[in-house]
Amino acid sequence: MENICSDDIKKIIRIVADSNSNDKDSLTKKLATLISNEEYYYDNIVNRNNYVASILWNGDDLKKALKDSDMEASDEHLYTLACFREKIEDSGIEDGWDTMNGIIEYMKEEE
Repeated sequence: MENICSDDIKKIIRIVADSNSNDKDSLTKKLATLISNEEYYYDNIVNRNNYVASILWNGDDLKKALKDSDMEASDEHLYTLACFREKIEDSGIEDGWDTMNGIIEYMKEEE
């Protein structure tokens, strides 16, 4: 299934709202409710149900990381940090494997 982002849903809402459909009010409200329900959105629209774990970083996370490191969350700093997205993803994957392997080793010791 193709992933749908909130911008796609907002476009759909605009199209439905501009249409002459008798159901447009009902559909518009349902779609607006869908994107406002973050738990449903992340669990179903982003389609994370098939995964044990995942990490989603957003702009606020980048700003917090900069602030925690005593750096200004300027557009330039945010852009530079975002350019290292692949490195951040790779590090998260490596840490995840290390954590899983550590838990497996602990489980082996406990058996």
